[in-house]
Amino acid sequence: DGGVIVPIWSAGAPAGLLTIDGVPMTCPAWRLRDPGRLLFGSPLRGSYVQVPGMDGEMPVPLRGTSAQWSLDMMMAGRWDHTGAEFADEQEGFESNLNYLRANVETGWAATGNRLRPATFETPGGSTLSADVHCWFVPGEFEAHLWRMTLELRVPAGGFA
Repeated sequence: DGGVIVPIWSAGAPAGLLTIDGVPMTCPAWRLRDPGRLLFGSPLRGSYVQVPGMDGEMPVPLRGTSAQWSLDMMMAGRWDHTGAEFADEQEGFESNLNYLRANVETGWAATGNRLRPATFETPGGSTLSADVHCWFVPGEFEAHLWRMTLELRVPAGGFA
């Protein structure tokens, strides 16, 4: 094979599509780098019991915990989420960020427990869902793109 590494998903193919409260997280204005990580659920909690005089440990049921992912993301200031072009790139960054804050981020606009519905379309075409808390962590500007991180937390432990 000449030492060629073949990726799980072909080059250029999306590793799934995350949508939060109806907003696709891959569009002309922003893109997640690796949403395929959402296929993995939460870590397990619990511990085995050591019994004096017995070899090994007694297994006990392990339970899932909440799951959290830090997903790398890039945002452009040239286009909005529909693909319409901004006249000024800086105004575009501000407009796109305000759109994400109002429609995606768990924040002051959401009520109750502030969970937002999310779906994840897997690379194989299945659709999984979960209620999520999410927020953005700013990163560096790089060549007309703004790096950031989408912090995504699923209290139920993962997408199902």
